Amino acid sequence: MNFEMVVNRTVDTKERKTIFVKTTGNDKTRFTVILTCMADSTKLKPMIIFKRKLMPKIKFPLEVFVHVHEKDWMDEKE
Repeated sequence: MNFEMVVNRTVDTKERKTIFVKTTGNDKTRFTVILTCMADSTKLKPMIIFKRKLMPKIKFPLEVFVHVHEKDWMDEKE
């Protein structure tokens, strides 16, 4: 998932040649959400992996497992 999805199409009057789109600059910032369950239908905590090196400095709910990875991947270490 992307934090911000900038589109390359807009709706404006036909005569306009340039349209400015305001963004937060986070168009390449993304995260991965993993939802899992066991064979007996037990649901596990959702896992969120942020594409970054350091853990965000905000508190997350205890019902969610949060991890960071430089490439936004899930590998053997997780």
